Amino acid sequence: MASAFYAPTTWLHALWTTPKLMISSSTSTTLGKLEGPHPVFSPDPSSPLAEVSHDSSNPPDGAEWHTDCSWSSSPPFASVLWPRLLPPSGGDTLWLSSARAFEDLPAGMKDDLRDLEAVHDMGSFRNAYASRGGAAGISEGHAEFGSAIWPIVRVHPVTGEECLFVNEGFTVHVCGMMADESRR
Repeated sequence: MASAFYAPTTWLHALWTTPKLMISSSTSTTLGKLEGPHPVFSPDPSSPLAEVSHDSSNPPDGAEWHTDCSWSSSPPFASVLWPRLLPPSGGDTLWLSSARAFEDLPAGMKDDLRDLEAVHDMGSFRNAYASRGGAAGISEGHAEFGSAIWPIVRVHPVTGEECLFVNEGFTVHVCGMMADESRR
């Protein structure tokens, strides 16, 4: 199903934008079903729609560069963002091409990265769990979200491009390395 969205006329650097298109709630629900419910922001687990709302008393936990749900054993193939209410300033969402990021690396580094895997977990979402229950809360979060080990370089299932699959939000350790080496 994902291949239907890869028409060359609709994509620019694997990002499809429709800045002036007003889509209906049912259309956004259909798009969201391709991704499934967000495990953190979906108020209704049976709905693919997520509600993200932040203010000074509820700052964002996922404000670092990240790939949505990379800690999952089956991360979504895409992310859909449909902002309905934007703040007068801030609220920025930036997108990047992980294929282009890999492409721009030196050849030797590409070769080194192709053989590595990394652990992904709930990242900064642990803050909310810690505030609710300290170490026991963090354990609850890990039990709920789990962890996954992914190759650092993955091949896109539709385009065949090599893509980096690491992010500062949820990638916590490179397998086979000591902690200090893994953080570099």
